[in-house]
Amino acid sequence: MKINETLLKIKPEDLEPHPWNRKRIENEDELDSKRREKLREEQIKFEESIAKSGIWESSPLLITKEKVNGKYQILRGRRRFEAVLKNIKRGKLPFNYKIPCLQMVEDTQEALREAIFGDNDQGRGYSFADRIEILKTLLPLKRLLSAEKGVAKGTGVIAELERLLPFWTNSVINKTVTHLRRLHADEMTYKEPPEEKIDNLNRLLLSILQLHKTKTQRVEKVRKEITKLEADLKKDVHKIEQEIAEYSREFGKGGYKAYLRNYLKSKRPEFQGLKKIAGIEELLK
Repeated sequence: MKINETLLKIKPEDLEPHPWNRKRIENEDELDSKRREKLREEQIKFEESIAKSGIWESSPLLITKEKVNGKYQILRGRRRFEAVLKNIKRGKLPFNYKIPCLQMVEDTQEALREAIFGDNDQGRGYSFADRIEILKTLLPLKRLLSAEKGVAKGTGVIAELERLLPFWTNSVINKTVTHLRRLHADEMTYKEPPEEKIDNLNRLLLSILQLHKTKTQRVEKVRKEITKLEADLKKDVHKIEQEIAEYSREFGKGGYKAYLRNYLKSKRPEFQGLKKIAGIEELLK
């Protein structure tokens, strides 16, 4: 990757993030409240620093050599660029503020990949959705969905992505590809088996079908039994509740609970026996 060392000052309206240059932020849904609050505090301090000093010339943005649709594309420095926009909007930076930038010597695909995904970019900071979009910009979807099994070592999708994203860990790449393939399960390419295996595979398929039918029938049978048990249980519970209500009427206002609550506290000897009955206090719950 070659960079032109001539420092440029460019207006924010002439810049935009490159489509590959996505936000590197932790997924807030997976963070506890303390970590979330800490990240917000760090972002506020970062924006205040930009408001006070702007972007230092010693830390310029890296942009493309050529404009795309009238704008240079930011390869590194998206967070600083967005902080500048916020501070201009808040009136903390002048409206005509210009951002220090360095340009690429060439905008080849390889150079752009190195500029955006190099520099120890490990991929963990992106959301799953953004990681998937990054993979789709690097390889065609059909290639990403192609089967790994049966291919020569070093020629599979994972191996190719490891070469394209050298700083992404194998774990991050594998999880992202797996997630992508789940989303596009209906589009996955399937390698035809050898002819000599087809008869055996068809027999296995029939066995699976039979097992599936057996499982479905058993589940349905148990479901019906559970439904009947629930209905019978409801009848029994209703009957018991009716009997309890009938007995409770004999206790007058407040029912048996008021009677029990009052006389458990009584010192009269005829009620002392109640206290010795195991589980009697459960009736008050």
